[in-house]
Amino acid sequence: MPPFSQCQIPTGQLVVCKGQLRQNEILDMCRQKLSGAAPDRLFVLDEIPRNDMGKIIRDEMKAKIMRKLAATFMS
Repeated sequence: MPPFSQCQIPTGQLVVCKGQLRQNEILDMCRQKLSGAAPDRLFVLDEIPRNDMGKIIRDEMKAKIMRKLAATFMS
């Protein structure tokens, strides 16, 4: 089994606007539509980091998620 830092856990990242669906509603919809590929957890971000071309900056997004995970485990 690989070390915890190398384990891959399916997650979803989203930016939520007022009046939109709740996280549990989104997870339920993902489970219905994606079955085994549905995320285990959602992370709500203020914004999804993008470069000048509009592509997602994956390393920066991963760092944001890791900070959120660390805050969750520390509290």
